[in-house]
Amino acid sequence: TSKKKQSIWKRILNVLFYVLLGILFVLACISMTFRLTKGKIGNSQYLVVISGSMDGERQDYEIESVPIKSFIKVDLIEEGKEEEFYSFLKKGDVLTFNYLPLNNTTITHRIVEEPELIDGVYRYTLKGDAVEGDDTQTLYSDGRTGEILGKVSFVSVPLGYFYFFVSSKVGTLVLIILPCSAICIFEIVKIIYMVSEGKRKKKEEKQQ
Repeated sequence: TSKKKQSIWKRILNVLFYVLLGILFVLACISMTFRLTKGKIGNSQYLVVISGSMDGERQDYEIESVPIKSFIKVDLIEEGKEEEFYSFLKKGDVLTFNYLPLNNTTITHRIVEEPELIDGVYRYTLKGDAVEGDDTQTLYSDGRTGEILGKVSFVSVPLGYFYFFVSSKVGTLVLIILPCSAICIFEIVKIIYMVSEGKRKKKEEKQQ
């Protein structure tokens, strides 16, 4: 009975070990994928907000706020559907864009006024939730002041902090070193166990 219990626990530990190893491997793959693709997967781009300009009071919109170090999902503009995308934007939407007047810096801010259609071109006024005064950005659908990348559809602070870790050099090293170390330790423990079991069996045979 004791041997059966030991065997069951051994199998459980083996399963848990390989599950943990699998999780770490998946996380390492995700980290590498994000590094290689710059967060672009399909028609979405995943980014981490490093500025506090949107870390203000919660707003009564679909995206209430974007705290610093938030992990965000940006729905990119689909090719051939630009006009449809621009026409559906409204006050309260949060956009990610490259702004030419600020050296083409990538910014994530909220549309604070209802969009205007002027001579076939949409005009958007944006501002950070935490920004005071009249420090706004003006974007046009023809791209004269910058390129609109897409609309933010998801925000998560915990995922942001996690992404910061796994995308850092330390995090990447941990995701590589930890599984390798775990495999080495596991194999060493197995060898020690096999050697001790072999010695125990020999003693039992001699006693018989």
